[in-house]
Amino acid sequence: MPDRPRPLVGRVGVGLACAAVLAACLVFLVAPLNPNLRYEAGVKLVSDGSAAGTFSHRPLAYRLVMDAVFRAARASTSGVVAFELAVRVLLVLLALAAGALLGRGLARQGVGAPWLHAAVVAVGLVVLGPVSGGEPDWMAALLTAAGVGVALLGDRGRAGLAVLAVLAGVLLVAAAGMKVVTLPVAVLGLVVVLALDRGRGLRVLGGSVVVGVLVVVATLLLVPWEVHWLLDIRAVQVDAAEQLPDAGPFLLALAADHPVLALLPAALVLVPRAERAVVAVAVLVTGGMVVAQGQYFGYHALPLLVVALVAVFRALRGRMGAAAGAVLLVAVTAASALTTTSTSWQTGHQRLWVGGLALLAVAGLGWAGVVRGRRPDDRRAGAAVAAVAALALLVPGATPWSAQLLRPADPDGERPPSTRQVRDDRRATVREVHAVVGGAGVPVTYLTSGEWTYWLGNPTRCRYPSPLFLQRTRQQARLGTASYRENLACLSAPGSRWLVVETSWFVVGRQPPDVRAVLDQEWDCDAAREVGRLRLCPRRA
Repeated sequence: MPDRPRPLVGRVGVGLACAAVLAACLVFLVAPLNPNLRYEAGVKLVSDGSAAGTFSHRPLAYRLVMDAVFRAARASTSGVVAFELAVRVLLVLLALAAGALLGRGLARQGVGAPWLHAAVVAVGLVVLGPVSGGEPDWMAALLTAAGVGVALLGDRGRAGLAVLAVLAGVLLVAAAGMKVVTLPVAVLGLVVVLALDRGRGLRVLGGSVVVGVLVVVATLLLVPWEVHWLLDIRAVQVDAAEQLPDAGPFLLALAADHPVLALLPAALVLVPRAERAVVAVAVLVTGGMVVAQGQYFGYHALPLLVVALVAVFRALRGRMGAAAGAVLLVAVTAASALTTTSTSWQTGHQRLWVGGLALLAVAGLGWAGVVRGRRPDDRRAGAAVAAVAALALLVPGATPWSAQLLRPADPDGERPPSTRQVRDDRRATVREVHAVVGGAGVPVTYLTSGEWTYWLGNPTRCRYPSPLFLQRTRQQARLGTASYRENLACLSAPGSRWLVVETSWFVVGRQPPDVRAVLDQEWDCDAAREVGRLRLCPRRA
């Protein structure tokens, strides 16, 4: 039997794990709120309808979940900075709660190192929070982890197993409903339950089917417009086939930001044979989700990163000592320093990135070949070190100052603005707009991105606060949809005294004749006031 680890090494491993959790939470909390969350919060803030009745380019389940988060944050705070901090705190708490449920469930099933597995998932979500926190893909992974945990709770033979199966079904159906493409994430969670306990898995499958059917029936009866929103949204999406050439460069850049992907080949060698096919399918499915969406935003890859993280942790667990973990951490720290350099530096050193990733992948495979025959030792302090090392491999592209966030925003690679900086930058514009229109309570019609609904806060009578179906001029298929017609009708609906146009986002000259005709008829943009990027058109008498 292997010798027990030295107490000092054990304490070092546990200390590193605790420090990793604390550091991940702190980085998430100081990060600026994801712009997409500002969009989601903004359209809900200004709409006079419910979350179910307000269009926001997200499915009903996601709108309801995030509405609950935003309401809780607003109820306990005042001011933008405090609100955004409260949202981030709530998201961290949700991730840790999902991890607690997962750890409890895995422990009930006798899985080795259950709490470390749960911590890797939960802390991984927190580590990825600055980039993806609160996005549908992030929420789907969180809800799936919680659903797996709930499904595995309780003792065999109890009548309460049926209740747990339904509760787990609610969580998995919610995960599937976060976005059209997040169904596979929920299915992967169900596969995990089936692999650990077939009986429970079948109960959860039944519970999920029942819950799913009830959700569909309730949607058809109570919010029938959701159906045509889901159908019409396809008309404003990009063609994934046309964007396919971008898949390779995106995945390569993703691996540079998150080197955990470079160790996936080694992980596939080292995971138990019974798991190998499941891991391979999970990688293909979650990678396929990225390609299917065709837009290649970083948060689309979150399920893939979580799968890679768990696979790499299971490969390292019991095979990595404190010394090896320390070497890996130093290497990752050096890589993280490179990711905070200017994007121009990164562009000029792409061969270095590709070579480094290839070297890491080859080194990982070589190490896997050496240790493959060894029996993993879960009692070693290396289990905790392996968890920290796997999480560290996510870090380079997951901080608020990483290249992944800087690339689309700042070609010079400057640190992205904090919530306070963005608020201060917008404050003068908001003050001037309110002076022109007559105050923050005056109803307006928005032809802006969701960001300006968030900052201005003026109410609107339109259920499309951010007019996506009007703005996407390149997608001609939108012109025949019911959502386009409803959105167009908002331009002539009574109740609004001013039209707010974000000129860089909504280009009137590119609009079809019917949109331009309504704008000319209803709004006097010849007498418009220009405030920064916003044009304020009064209503014609």
